[in-house]
This record gives sequence, C-alpha cells and structure tokens, in this order.
Amino acid sequence: MEQAVVAYRAALEEWDRDLDPLDWGSAQNNLGIALFHIGTWQNDTPRLEEAIAAYRAALEERTLERVPAAWAATQGNLGDVLDTLGARSSGEARVRLWEDAIAAWRNEQLVNTAETQPRQWASDQNSIGYELV
Repeated sequence: MEQAVVAYRAALEEWDRDLDPLDWGSAQNNLGIALFHIGTWQNDTPRLEEAIAAYRAALEERTLERVPAAWAATQGNLGDVLDTLGARSSGEARVRLWEDAIAAWRNEQLVNTAETQPRQWASDQNSIGYELV
C-alpha cells in the first residue's frame, strides 16, 4: 500500500488539475483508498486524516453533475473513513465525524438508490442505522 501511495502521488504531480481534472480526481480518490487501508491496518490516525483530505479533494472534480457514479463512490469512501475515524474518537469529535459519515452515505444514495443499486443502498442503510443507534 505504501508503494501505491507513492504511485498516486507521482500521478498527481503529472496530471495537472486544470488540464486533466477527472484523472486528477480519480488519482485523489485512489490515494484516499490506499491511505484509508494503511490507516486502518496500522491504526494510523494521521493517514486516515490524509485519506479524508484526498477524498474531499477528489470531490472537487468528481462532481454529481459531471460524473455521478464516481461522485457517489467517493462519497461512500469518504463516509467509510469518517466512520472509522469516528470510532477512534470520543466526545463531540466522534459525534461530528459520524454525522459527517452519515451525510456522505446519504449523498451516495442520491445516485445509488434502492432501485438502481439495491445492495449498495442496503449497505449504506445498514451503516447509517448503525451510527444512529
């Protein structure tokens, strides 16, 4: 995974956001995935925070209007990392992170509806329900 992080960062040095916005957004999303896995496996909170920043950067180009499926996938990824970081936090920080995770999963459901993506929709509903308990 560390090699993946290096590769995605190298891609981001080459892909100019203004010239290649969707490639840049895709690399940001993929960087977030690698950082999320490292942060989870190594209990590395700074890596989880980097993943959040990468996903939020990706969402600047992977918009609902431009690429709805990619936007939804990144929203789901963002929800997952916020949930993981929330579980490692306490007090108001935990509540805020979980609220943000729920918002991201609900955003994902704007595209992945019960009719179009029933399994993903059900998974998101389960995650949202778990956080609301």
